Amino acid sequence: MIGILVLITGTTLILLYPPEGRAFWTEFVPLFASSATLSAIPMRWFEAALLFSIGCTMAAVLIFAIWLTWRHSRSRPMPPHLLLKVTRVQAPELAGVVEYDSLRFSAMRVEECSDDWKQQLSQVTTDENGRFTLPHVSDDLVHCVRVSLHGAKTVHLYVELSADARPLLVRLKPARYLGAR
Repeated sequence: MIGILVLITGTTLILLYPPEGRAFWTEFVPLFASSATLSAIPMRWFEAALLFSIGCTMAAVLIFAIWLTWRHSRSRPMPPHLLLKVTRVQAPELAGVVEYDSLRFSAMRVEECSDDWKQQLSQVTTDENGRFTLPHVSDDLVHCVRVSLHGAKTVHLYVELSADARPLLVRLKPARYLGAR
């Protein structure tokens, strides 16, 4: 009877344990040993304690599952592309003007990126009047455009191409501290 109870405890823990199994020896094995011992001790005294031992085992498994879920969800940082503030705009083409604090000048970087903002598809810099034209890379109706300048807040845009839209005007704002992106 004790062997069956230990097998049930181990099987339950394995089913609830996350697939990564990074901390198998430091988390799973001690919990299994303590819950199996806890469920086996009352069996020596009398058989009515079987319900008590199963209840203790289930409570330990539930507490462990809650703790493990909380611990693993807390330790994973949010992917950076999900933390971005992205603005949706419409423009007739992937061309426009960039202003920094109502000034227009050259060397402001304009990039077209992949949907997750990790891969750069094309890049240009603005001319002396702040104008830019991105090359035609894809036939998508919505393009991910990133505009940046050292010392300014980087702007992320979803640019939807629409023939009747106004020309694109991007305004950069000063960063709160030097070197911010």
